[in-house]
Amino acid sequence: MTRYLSHIIAGEHLVMSGERALFWENQQTLIIADLHVGKTGHFRKEGIGVPAAVYKDDLHRLLSQILFFKAERLIIVGDLSHSIANRELDLFRKWRLDFSSLEVHLTKGNHDILDNKWYEEADIMVHNDPLP
Repeated sequence: MTRYLSHIIAGEHLVMSGERALFWENQQTLIIADLHVGKTGHFRKEGIGVPAAVYKDDLHRLLSQILFFKAERLIIVGDLSHSIANRELDLFRKWRLDFSSLEVHLTKGNHDILDNKWYEEADIMVHNDPLP
């Protein structure tokens, strides 16, 4: 069972989810960090036995939070990806495009090394500075 904690900070209603997400109610925005899409494929390629289900579980958890909160915008605060493009990133891009009404923003982290074209094709707005 997922637990939620609700707080009002500076007049803004924020809900912390046990699913590693923060929902900013006034902005209909879900905020996450460190998704690391592609990590299981990267580790498996290096001979580290990470179950493929880890990626599916992460994506399912993200989707469940988007649907639960009826988020209109997703902000990823660093490390959307784990390394270079691989099959998991291709699947994520397809998944993202299936939710074209969801506005997605990324503030790049140290693992976000993909070419800007990948983010453009996935309709992800990349920011190097804090969002307004």
